[in-house]
Amino acid sequence: MKRLLLSLYTAFLLGIAVWRPWAEPAAPFSRQWQLVPFTGTAALWRSGIVPFTFFFVGNIACFVPFGFGLPALTRLRRAVIPLCFLGSLLIESFQWAFGTGIPQIEDLLLNTLGGALGYALFRAIRHERNAEAVHFHPRWNRLIHRVVTDCFIVYAIVSCVACAVANRAMFHPPHPVYGEDIAGLVTMGPPDAPVAGVWMPVEGATSAVLFAHGNAEDLRHVHARLARFNRLSISALAYDYPGYGRTPGCPTESSVYAAAETAFRHLVEERGFAESNIVVCGFSIGSGPACYLAEKHDVGGLLLYAPFKSAIRVVTRIRLLPIDPFPNLARIPRTRCPVLVLHGSADKVIAPSHGQAIAAAAGERGRYIEVPGANHDIIGLALRFPTFQQAFEECFATQSGSENRPSF
Repeated sequence: MKRLLLSLYTAFLLGIAVWRPWAEPAAPFSRQWQLVPFTGTAALWRSGIVPFTFFFVGNIACFVPFGFGLPALTRLRRAVIPLCFLGSLLIESFQWAFGTGIPQIEDLLLNTLGGALGYALFRAIRHERNAEAVHFHPRWNRLIHRVVTDCFIVYAIVSCVACAVANRAMFHPPHPVYGEDIAGLVTMGPPDAPVAGVWMPVEGATSAVLFAHGNAEDLRHVHARLARFNRLSISALAYDYPGYGRTPGCPTESSVYAAAETAFRHLVEERGFAESNIVVCGFSIGSGPACYLAEKHDVGGLLLYAPFKSAIRVVTRIRLLPIDPFPNLARIPRTRCPVLVLHGSADKVIAPSHGQAIAAAAGERGRYIEVPGANHDIIGLALRFPTFQQAFEECFATQSGSENRPSF
């Protein structure tokens, strides 16, 4: 009877995984595993397609009976949490095999947490029924210690997974690699560490913009945005990250910083621009190297399109993990230049609250402009040029209290 009950419940969970009428159908084995913790949860929260509470609480609640029933119906009491994890892994594998959902690591974590809560409930009831009063409190202490230890183990696993997949999650180089026919293509830096760039100069310009593109772009996508700066009589340079386009290497936080530094030194040493006449600009993940340069050098300004507080906090909202790549929010107070932030009100990738926090961290040096109806991908060109020109010149040429202003 016990085995029958456990088998029926397991079959019920597998049935949920295989037959899901709300899930978007897909071919078996066609979906990629989502290995970035809570990416899917954050997307559902922002989209509102599936109620966030239903998704979050449901993943926990469906495994509470499993964590309670497994030790109650069998003698496998010391292996409850690992078995919960393996059971959740089996369900995610079924979803992948039958094409009924996207296997997500947060499902594994939330299911395991639900199993741990069910097991904690089982132990609490068992101890309350069987233990004498004199032994009640020590047993509760051991129970709390076990739960805390299990939570720490889950946190350590999540942290290790986040460290392992962070670079893969942050960077998505476009393919195929472009050729040498791109207008303005230049190569910067030493021969053993070259950085590809697009240089769009304006004759006689004394100021320049250094542009860092998004995580799924390369130099093929920058010309329209650089042309806007040319219309302001400002020269513009964009660069590719390692692993993107014709820049060799592997994209990591440190390698992106190194590429940004190479491009910046190119403007100063090869093109002859003063640091105070350079505005560093970044879109999306490009806000990371842009903030890095603004903190390190006495630049004339910092222009950010759809920036984030940090790469991890796009998903977690607050800092929960030991790693925190591209910590823009922490860097902004240490910059000394004016800061202009442009963010779309319809941005579903990086919430406008990130841009608002970045501008607020700059204090009197910061200015925030929210573009009505603009989504993440079009923010660079969504603002009408006269409005963009006015905001750019007011922020970087006439803003009071700024020691470093580019000369227009």
